[in-house]
Amino acid sequence: SVLPATYFVSIDFQGKAIEVVSTSGASTTKINGLGNTTNGVTFSTGETPLSILDGFSIENGTQRGIYVYGTSPTLKNLALENLGSQSFDGSGIYIDAGSPSLESVTLKDNTAYYGGGVFVVNQGNPLFSNCILENNYAAYGGGIYLDSGSLTLIGSTFLRNSTYYYGGGIY
Repeated sequence: SVLPATYFVSIDFQGKAIEVVSTSGASTTKINGLGNTTNGVTFSTGETPLSILDGFSIENGTQRGIYVYGTSPTLKNLALENLGSQSFDGSGIYIDAGSPSLESVTLKDNTAYYGGGVFVVNQGNPLFSNCILENNYAAYGGGIYLDSGSLTLIGSTFLRNSTYYYGGGIY
């Protein structure tokens, strides 16, 4: 369990099946990327659904909030906001060949060229359940850019996502 505070760190789960859970939720427990980290949280070493991140706000990263590469972590009760001032793709979450489960995750006010909120590539297969994608911006795919793979959306909401070209909600 993690106590409420702002933590100036980036986290790499390093393949561990652990639960990193906030005791008080995303409004009071924050991971701050200091504006100079590539990824706030990384899952790239064989993580399974037993690798759980629950109850955090991820903020102030110039690139991405969460990076998922070929893994299947569980992401719950998260807020990823105002990310990507220097991100080319997937400023909120970048999913490369992964199948993460996202439950009650809010992606808001994120910016990238492809996929302001989420970018999915190399047959990624994320599950979104009760998520909110709001006011994200990209040239293509304001909310989600699906390059390849598939999406499962259950009870999720897209609000005011926009693009310069195509795909305000999903491209």
